[in-house]
Amino acid sequence: MVVPAYVTLIQLATGLAVVLAVIVALRSARETAAGRAGVPEAVGVTLLAWLAATAALALAGVYRASPDVATPTLPVAVLIGLGGAWIAATTIPSLRALID
Repeated sequence: MVVPAYVTLIQLATGLAVVLAVIVALRSARETAAGRAGVPEAVGVTLLAWLAATAALALAGVYRASPDVATPTLPVAVLIGLGGAWIAATTIPSLRALID
């Protein structure tokens, strides 16, 4: 099945919009929590890197379902992303304080 190019563009635009929304939300939170300089930018750069990496993997066909592979790769990628976010939120003190 061939995915139309506009679907890919919509997905990338949505991902970029989510990253920008997170940056704006963290900047707003930083204004209320003094001493958290750099956290929104670091989170934004990390999310942009994740978006670029997952887009490159998708374009390379890594997420395509295959009858040969027992474990579907897309749910694994989502779990890795969520797990990474949870680890960062619980182990980075400045990010944890900003979320609190």
